[in-house]
Amino acid sequence: MNLLETNKSDYVLVSGFRSKYEQNKFSKLLSYATIYQQDPEWEQGIYEMTKDFAESQVRKLKIPDGWQGCGSYETLKQWFFENCR
Repeated sequence: MNLLETNKSDYVLVSGFRSKYEQNKFSKLLSYATIYQQDPEWEQGIYEMTKDFAESQVRKLKIPDGWQGCGSYETLKQWFFENCR
C-alpha cells in the first residue's frame, strides 16, 4: 500500500511527536526548509523568489525565525521540538 492509499487515521506518529497535527506541521516545515536550503544553479531572480516563497509559507504556519539555520533533518526536528511547542 502506498501513501496515497492510506487513510489519515492510519498514520503512525514518528518518535517524538505528540500529535498528528504536530507531525503534519513539521512535515510542512521540512518541505519548505528543504526548498529554502537548496543551492541550485537557477537564475538569481527565481532563486530569490523561491526562498521568499518558502519563508512566506513558513510564516503562515506561525513558525518562529531560526529554522533557516538548521542544515539537517535531525537538527530541524530538535529545533522544532524546542521552539514550536
